[in-house]
Amino acid sequence: MFTATFKVLLNIIGDGATSAQRAEAYAAYEALTFFDFVFILHLIRKVFEIHDIPCQTLQQQSQDILNSMHLVSSIESLLQKLRDEGWNGLIVNVRSFCDSIYTPIPDSNAHYNARKGRSHHRQDNITLEDYYKVDIFNTIIDTQLQELNDKFNNHTME
Repeated sequence: MFTATFKVLLNIIGDGATSAQRAEAYAAYEALTFFDFVFILHLIRKVFEIHDIPCQTLQQQSQDILNSMHLVSSIESLLQKLRDEGWNGLIVNVRSFCDSIYTPIPDSNAHYNARKGRSHHRQDNITLEDYYKVDIFNTIIDTQLQELNDKFNNHTME
């Protein structure tokens, strides 16, 4: 799907009817080939893969409460496993994908600079790897785990 999207955007960049269309297609192409976008896209895909089958099963009305609790528990376990053990595999996949679409890969040991408008309360020596792993990877997974805990806590399940 990514390849098809690239082809369409490149066609519009080259053959768009107006300069505005060409400029919009170019901006979209640039955004899609930005490392941050690729990283988050791969991470969200992993999270969706974990949720997909259990959520489809939970939507079936024939589920009993014990099986439903087991499915929620399995999602939590898989998310926790992704958080604990999934970083290296994810970053390998992201880098491989970036190589395949000729997207520059930033040096993970480089210093991270918060963009304008972002909080500057963090320490000054954070690396890009810290930023991607702690601020994005862990935060997204922790948010998913918290959502599950909020919706399916012991009180709710009783």
